[in-house]
Amino acid sequence: MATAQLQETRKTNNEYKTRLEKLEKNNEIDTTRTQQKNAKKEDMDTNSPPRLSRTESEVLHLLVANDEMYGLEIAKAGGLAAGTIYVLLARMVVKGVIASFDETRGPNTRGKPRKMYRLTGLGQRVARAEAAAAAAFHLEGAPG
Repeated sequence: MATAQLQETRKTNNEYKTRLEKLEKNNEIDTTRTQQKNAKKEDMDTNSPPRLSRTESEVLHLLVANDEMYGLEIAKAGGLAAGTIYVLLARMVVKGVIASFDETRGPNTRGKPRKMYRLTGLGQRVARAEAAAAAAFHLEGAPG
């Protein structure tokens, strides 16, 4: 009787392992599909640079000129509404063209540190490509 129970337990364990492996494999496939759908939603192709709106391009070029800036500083410099700047910045972080970090503050400074933004390597390449395209087409009023 004990041998039969042991064999049944082994069989159940093997079935469980097989189902778990299938679930893991399906989860990997679902994750890949989700990533592909998200890339399509963001209108991004992994082999091409991210597409930026005109406002995003302006923010990109503000960061080229100023290295690091905080959100309201970007809004004021770019003439943007304070209520929309953080949505725009979050979208740019997702696209990988800028990075956010908390500002470094002294020990006697009060309040929460501001969230600062700077270009990533991809952001620098996109800014150079936009500047080159603008120069090639002699676009007037192009940022940069």
